[in-house]
Amino acid sequence: MGLAVAVAGVARTYVKGLERIEVLRGADITLAAGDSVAVVGQSGSGKSTFLHLLGGLERPSAGEVTIDGRSLYARSPEELDVFRNRQVGFIFQFHHLLPDHAAVDNVAIPGLVARLPRAKARELATAALHRVGLGHRLQHKPGELSGGEQQRVAIARALLLGPGLVLADEPTGNLDPRTADEVMSLLLDLNREQGATLVVVTHSLELARRFPRVVRVVDGAFQEAA
Repeated sequence: MGLAVAVAGVARTYVKGLERIEVLRGADITLAAGDSVAVVGQSGSGKSTFLHLLGGLERPSAGEVTIDGRSLYARSPEELDVFRNRQVGFIFQFHHLLPDHAAVDNVAIPGLVARLPRAKARELATAALHRVGLGHRLQHKPGELSGGEQQRVAIARALLLGPGLVLADEPTGNLDPRTADEVMSLLLDLNREQGATLVVVTHSLELARRFPRVVRVVDGAFQEAA
């Protein structure tokens, strides 16, 4: 089941020496549970910062992030840890797989962090890899997989615990156009099948147009793309 998201008046400012860099300025956006949204914008516009705010990785300088009607950053550090582990699936441009671990063991990691029995975590990981079309690659290490297959492993890992919110930051940035299209198709299919709210940052307008909703970050705020 997807999570509903409300971002109200959110600002994020970074301080480097004497310089203040405003990335987001009074940004507002609402995502219904199960939405699939592409986020586009120039480099440095705040797209990745937006994902970090939704995923509990960075606190806003001002404003409120609400998940299913509850303030995200009013939670205790322990509650935020549980939220990130169980409710959020992160997918990045670089897959961050452990090179010495087989695919099934890489995917099982969130389950182990959640203190599931190892056998149960591996059972879930096996099912997740079958779901992304890699049931025949369970014991292969990352170096034995193609770039697209490695990203599929990362997607399976992100979906292991059935998160309500999936955040993908340039998940196809390192892939050739055909593989990028396949990976984006997989994400959209999984969104429809599982109902998780999906937010994907992409530099590709072509891939973004495949989403029912496209949001552009301009001057630190969100604009609905026509």
